[in-house]
Amino acid sequence: MSVRSRRGLKTVRSVLWVRSAHGAYPGTDAGDSRRGARTVGCLGTYPDVSAGLEDAAGGQDGLMLDGEIVVLGPGNVPSFSRLQQRMHARATRHRIAEAPAVFVVFDVLYEAGRSTMGLAYRRRREVLDGLGLELASGRVQVPRSWSGETDPRWLLGAASEAHFEGLVSKRVESVYRPGQRSRDWIKTVFRHSVEAVVVGFLGLAGDPQMVGSLLLAGHGPDGSLRYIGSAGTGFTDRARRVLFSALQQLQLPDPPVAGWVPREVARDARWVVPVIVADIEVREVSAGGLLRHPSFRGVRADRDAAEVAVPQPYPVA
Repeated sequence: MSVRSRRGLKTVRSVLWVRSAHGAYPGTDAGDSRRGARTVGCLGTYPDVSAGLEDAAGGQDGLMLDGEIVVLGPGNVPSFSRLQQRMHARATRHRIAEAPAVFVVFDVLYEAGRSTMGLAYRRRREVLDGLGLELASGRVQVPRSWSGETDPRWLLGAASEAHFEGLVSKRVESVYRPGQRSRDWIKTVFRHSVEAVVVGFLGLAGDPQMVGSLLLAGHGPDGSLRYIGSAGTGFTDRARRVLFSALQQLQLPDPPVAGWVPREVARDARWVVPVIVADIEVREVSAGGLLRHPSFRGVRADRDAAEVAVPQPYPVA
């Protein structure tokens, strides 16, 4: 949508719906008869996406796109847990059928061998829309963008209700700056809060008197504690010291959780009596209850640790 920023510049917004760890810059080269072979290495794990890009390119040489690979879950919402089934794994027919991947295109960097990065985003978007990539292949999608008079509050609410990850706002006159952060592109990410039991901690590198990250758990259906992740951000220095002092007095020789704990976590963990409940902000909770991008918000002194269960998956389609 077209809105006024503090600098009076127009902005266009699009849905941020990608939950992928695989950014990619696929390109085609006139000197390479295997168009698409000169893409980033991760596409070898996604032959379905690679074939879709070949199809979408329609034989065009000198085309380079900016985008990410996703795997869609229920409701056509990208699922990080489903993507993990494909990451670093052999692309068997069964795996592709169970978790088909899609390439989501954000931008066009080269067209017909000519750089488009110096063009305004408004013009690059026109070039991207003119390529007709979605018409050529269901494995390639271009997120819709909004301009004009659309109410940004409505758009935020609609994107949140649809369980997208957030919104990206881009100034229409901004150029593409590879590898650089810019106020011309602003990402608004939706966050979700969960409660978790603190079952241990890792020390902060460089300061043994501070907590580096909290190890978190929730009670499963059988009543046992299950590891759900660790939060290493969101703390002030004071909070790290106060938590260290409190947790040091609660240390246990053995883990209070049952089942799986990542080896790299278990190796250096300091386990504690599970009596403290933390308020944790996350972007996603997997189907198995694991937290994605957890961040510490505070301690819930009003909550009984025995009542905290493994969080439900989020977003829910």
